[in-house]
Amino acid sequence: MNKHAYLIIAYNQWNLLEKLIHLLDDERNDIYIHINQLIKNVPFDRLKKSVMYSNLCFVERVPIKRGTYSIFDAEMNLIKTACRGGTEYSYLHLLSGQDLPLKDQDSIHRFFFEHSGKNFIDVIPPEKIKEDWYQRSSLYQFLVPYTLGKSFESKIAKGIRKLALAVQKTIGINRFRRFEDEGYRMCYGSSWFSITEDFARFIIRNEKKIKEMYEKHTYIPEESILQTFLWSSEYKNTLYDDDWLDNKLNRANLRLIFWSGNTSPDTITMDHIDELLHTRNLFARKFDIEKYPDVIDRVVEMASKRLEEHT
Repeated sequence: MNKHAYLIIAYNQWNLLEKLIHLLDDERNDIYIHINQLIKNVPFDRLKKSVMYSNLCFVERVPIKRGTYSIFDAEMNLIKTACRGGTEYSYLHLLSGQDLPLKDQDSIHRFFFEHSGKNFIDVIPPEKIKEDWYQRSSLYQFLVPYTLGKSFESKIAKGIRKLALAVQKTIGINRFRRFEDEGYRMCYGSSWFSITEDFARFIIRNEKKIKEMYEKHTYIPEESILQTFLWSSEYKNTLYDDDWLDNKLNRANLRLIFWSGNTSPDTITMDHIDELLHTRNLFARKFDIEKYPDVIDRVVEMASKRLEEHT
């Protein structure tokens, strides 16, 4: 049996997480969940009761702070837990707790079987990276956790960080150059992925190097790490791009994500339903069950109908 591992990073909206688990619940899948250590009153028992066919595991929790390496720490906990469990997986899929699949499990498993060996990662190659993206890792990014709010203290931290970046650019700091001399080429893209276990183990073997490159004073490193290590290795030829690369709504990671120029993706509303129905993507984000419960019901209905058609 070709089993898949679903790796989920969740923060809140437990009712939505339950629906996601329900749609993934299949004897061909195992589900691994990381919940931010900073979140209290997590309904673990309730979530465990959401599965009937899959094995569900809550992995060791780390305190996640936006923009920092801690997010990739959580990803690595998920990847390593899945890979050391004794089960061989055809694919490992990283989702957030606000994602939903758009197809039934028969369709998803069929697709990955037909494209076996390919890695589904959204990659913006080195020659197309914007300067400010490159500087997230080439310059020292100070005070990142303190710059993300709207308080007076956050404004002060933003000012200090901005000044520090300006000084570094003026004097020609580039701390990533030595890694480029070693053959690494910085890439960027969406942090969500579907990868083979072979590539997942390659990432585990390179964790020490990843930490050396990204752990300290970087900004949003999880949007660069897998992309850079795939592009800079023999796994570059395993990237699935088809005609998806650089296409705004059809990305190589099979995630349908809507953007309107904000720093966060748009929340999916009923206005997006037609796109959800006709997309070739297998997953979508982000949903909000508190604001738009009708959208979640519609997507669950879509997946359930597809599932019924295959049973």
